[in-house]
Parts: sequence; C-alpha cells; structure tokens
Amino acid sequence: MSFRQLLTLLVAMAVIVVPASQVFAQEPDTTPPDSGINLVEEVRALKTLVFQQQDEIRKLKAASGDVAPVASALEAQREMIREMIKDESASFKGNDMRVYWSNGLRFDTRDGNVKMAIGGRMMYDFVWMGGSQVERRLGTDLEDGSRLRRGRLHALGTLWDDVDFKVEFDFATALSLKDAYLRFNDLPAVGKLTLGHFKEPFGLEEMTSSRNITFMERGLPSVFNPAHNAGIMLADTLFDQRMTWAAGTFMTADNFGTAQEDGRYAFTTRVTGLPWYEEKGRKLLHLGAAYSYRRGEDMLRYRQRPEVSLSPRFVDTAVGVGSALGAGTTFDADASNLIGTEMALVLGSFSLQAEFVADAVDSDLADDPMYKGFYVQASYFLTGEHRPYKKSSGSFDRVKPLKNYRQDGGWGAWEAAARYSYLDLNQGRFQGGRLANTTLGLNWYLYPNMRIMWDYTHARLAHALATGGDVDPANIFMMRLQFDF
Repeated sequence: MSFRQLLTLLVAMAVIVVPASQVFAQEPDTTPPDSGINLVEEVRALKTLVFQQQDEIRKLKAASGDVAPVASALEAQREMIREMIKDESASFKGNDMRVYWSNGLRFDTRDGNVKMAIGGRMMYDFVWMGGSQVERRLGTDLEDGSRLRRGRLHALGTLWDDVDFKVEFDFATALSLKDAYLRFNDLPAVGKLTLGHFKEPFGLEEMTSSRNITFMERGLPSVFNPAHNAGIMLADTLFDQRMTWAAGTFMTADNFGTAQEDGRYAFTTRVTGLPWYEEKGRKLLHLGAAYSYRRGEDMLRYRQRPEVSLSPRFVDTAVGVGSALGAGTTFDADASNLIGTEMALVLGSFSLQAEFVADAVDSDLADDPMYKGFYVQASYFLTGEHRPYKKSSGSFDRVKPLKNYRQDGGWGAWEAAARYSYLDLNQGRFQGGRLANTTLGLNWYLYPNMRIMWDYTHARLAHALATGGDVDPANIFMMRLQFDF
C-alpha cells in the first residue's frame, strides 16, 4: 500500500468514526430516563452520517482511484449501526412515554395513542388611573396598583385520537374552575361532542384565548358573554374548515362548576364562515353570528369596568336611577335573548375586527330593556407578522415572531393597535349608564409564549343622570407581563 493510499484510508476512518461517536454520545434532551435510544433522532443522525460519507467518497475518489479500503470501512461501520438499531428495536415498546417541550411540557407514548400536556399561564398587571370627576360620580377612588390577573394551571390530552380531555383551574384571586370536560371526536354526522364545564360558543373575542387577544382585556360588550358554564355541546367544521358551527345546552354554574339554581339554563349556538381565505390565513375575511336563549334569569344584573381589572365598575344596572327597588339590587327576568355578530379582516400585517352584542330582556319589572354594545379594533405588526387564525374553532391563535428576541439578531414581534368600544345600559327601568372607551395598545412578543403589553385607555362615563354632553372622563395606563406554557 502506497503512502497516498494509507493517508486516504486514515482520513476516511476519521470521517466515519468521529461523526458516529458523536451520534451515540449525545442523547437527545427529550429522551426520558431509562427509555433507550430515541429512534427518530437516531434515524435522522444516521441519514446525516450517510450523506457525509457519500460526500467524502466522492472527494476521495476524485483524489485517488483506489477507494476499496474506504468502501470496506464504510460497510463495517454501517453493519455496526444496523445491529445497534436492531437491538434497540427488539426492546422497544410502543407505549413507552416520550417527554419533550413544545410551548409546554408534553408527554406522548411512542405509538402516539396517548398524548398529554401540562401547562399554565401567568399574567401580571400594573395599573395607573386618574379621573376626579369619575371618582366623585362613583363615590370611590381610582387607585393605582398591581395584581396577578390570571394564574392558571391545566392538564389536557388526547386518547387514541378519539377523546380529548382538559382540566384547568385559576389561582389568581380565589380558586376557580375554568375547564373540566371530555370531548368525543369524529362522531358520525355530528362531529364533536363535549360534556362538562367549558366555554359557551359565543363571540369571536370570547372564543379567542386570553393568551391571544390583542388588548389586555376584552372589549366592553364582553359583559354579555356567557363564558364558562356546565353543559353539553355538539360542534363540527364544514367545507374544508371554511365554516364552523356549535350548539349546546348549559346550566349556569358557579366558580366550582356547580349549577347554582334549578331552572336557570340556556341554549347557545354560534356559526362562523370564511368567505375569503388565502396564503394560509395571511389574507382572510371572517364572519360569524351567535345566539343564546337564557331562561330563568331571576337575578339579572349587568355591570362593567372600563376594560381594566383593577378599576371599580363604572356602569351597573343594579344602581339604576328610577328603580322602585332602590340601589344595589338585581331584577327578575323571565328570559333574555343574547344576539351577537362578528367580523374580522386580515390583510397581511394589518387586521380589523368588530363585534356587536345585544340582550333583549323579557322582564315586565324592568320594562323589557334592550342592552347593547359594540367595539371596533385594528392592529398592525411593525415586524411583518400576521394574526394567525384557527380554522377549527373560528378564532385567532398564538402569534409567532418571525425572529425571536435575541435570536439571529431578532427583536421579537411588535404590534400596534387601537380600539373603540361602547356599552349602553341606559335602557328600560334599570338604567346603569353608558360607557365609551378609546384604547391604544402596543404589544411586544418576545417569543411565541411570552409578551409584554402596554395599553392606554381614555374612558368616558355617562351615568343615568347625565344628559347631552355631560360625561366624566378617566385616563388609565396599564402594563402586563405575560408568560404561558
């Protein structure tokens, strides 16, 4: 063997042995203890190694016509790898659990039959408020402060692709149940069946998770949203998920999911459509409508803050002027009829969203009032992202920065937004006032599961006693630190 051939063989052996040693010396972080080699990662590493070997053979063949020793060494190395994979496959069990991170802690069996996740969210707010006229009107101070707005933990998963489950509690102020349900998937003719404690299908902003809404708080009309209750619901998608529908019956429940009183039930339904959808949601038009018939509303009361959780409530039907029952009371209603319409437009980095909600209350005592509210908001991503849309639920999803903070020179995603919202509770015998908000917002998404939010709100309160232009202004500045997993 010539010196040149010997040198060629040594180089080839180095190329083969070093990458192979790296493959088996570095276990993937997602492999659980005592579960053996992660076969998916090993196959990827082997493919990379084979490509490297093929490149080296071509280079060596160009440098020297005699590559037989190199080929022999390659075959020996491949045989060793095949035997190792064979040994691992013999001891592999399909129900071994794989633990990994994907915007949360995930637990999946290797055969994919059981998938679980543990996660949560933390939202911590700082608030600065001022408005002497409002303070005089309400008889209370607008105080600066901070608080844990949401502190939730949840466990969710899927069993054999057939049944989803979720349990979620909020620990922010007092322990409260948010979700506790089972969902049966792909049922013939009806799609999905959900039973337990979960959100009633009403409203675009309500059906979008608090992790993904544009502003720190939902708009003023959210006072009408039913939110979480105990019930049973059918839902499905149509036309390649260009349309969604959901309908269910519910009982009004307290913070622990317990029905509060016999006779208080509701039927709620929502339908959404995408007449225009292009570029995987970068351009779309969303339209939707919802209706809820609520029977036995014998303690009806609507009251709302100016889109800030630390503020006192500015409007309240229980302190309506002219009430024969006096202040601080609820009123009986045979039923109420909630009607909601919704629209959203996404044009690349720009988005527009609006909702109108009205409640036609059947109450002789309150003179059958029609309470109503609406909001219109717009946002624009300064860094080129767009609002992701979730076709399966007709709602908006998590924003993912094009470049995360301090990765590849990135600064995350930056979004500027503006909203106008209005609520009218000055109807019928129990008049609670009118409130109009103008809000400017700036959101910094450092990573897909972390953002910092800044909102400025100028609120204008017209109480039941107010006439014409007699309004009381308040100025509120807010900041939120948000993280979820």
